Amino acid sequence: MKNKIKNTIIFISFVGITLQLINKTMETVSLFSNRLSNNDNQYYEWRFGKIRFIKKGSGNPVLLIHDLSPLSSSYEWCRYAKKLEKQHTVYTIDLLGCGRSEKPYLTYTNYLYVQLITDFVKEVIKDAPTVIATGSSISFVTLAENMNNHLFHKIIAINPPMPEKFNRTPSNSSTLKKALLEVPILGTFIYNVKTHEKNIQKLFYTEYFNKPQLASSK
Repeated sequence: MKNKIKNTIIFISFVGITLQLINKTMETVSLFSNRLSNNDNQYYEWRFGKIRFIKKGSGNPVLLIHDLSPLSSSYEWCRYAKKLEKQHTVYTIDLLGCGRSEKPYLTYTNYLYVQLITDFVKEVIKDAPTVIATGSSISFVTLAENMNNHLFHKIIAINPPMPEKFNRTPSNSSTLKKALLEVPILGTFIYNVKTHEKNIQKLFYTEYFNKPQLASSK
């Protein structure tokens, strides 16, 4: 019995050390190329963490908000921002927990992002922008407008999910996944695999370079 316990402890320790070495290697390799380096980076000191954004162009403000996934960032807008900044002041933002913004340990909810976008518009843009949002981010954009009349000049939604998807509560499955991701070392390993460069490339080429469906309000 003691030998079984000892062997189990040794095996778990070996797996933990191996995963930690893989995590460190993946982190070092991902930072080595520094592909997201940009001299135009600015940071908004929000109460829950530093928010990275880029401001370019001149004219009526446009705020570009990326989708909500572990792979999402403002880089999704790089091609469109260059065209829009010819006639508008364009703000591209990395939401909290995404891209080069800080990733604090907390529960990320729609209302958290409502607060972030509301504060960003009022304190950084200081005007009602046209918001272009994609995917699941449309949910908290519309909620922010409902809670703050005239926060936005116009909302343009790209590939909006079906409305019934917005009315969901965490299931047992999602709660289990969250608990698994919060396990030290193992959760980091799962995140690193999920956000591997090949997965990001696959996402961009299969989703973001397809023809989008547009919907606008106001």
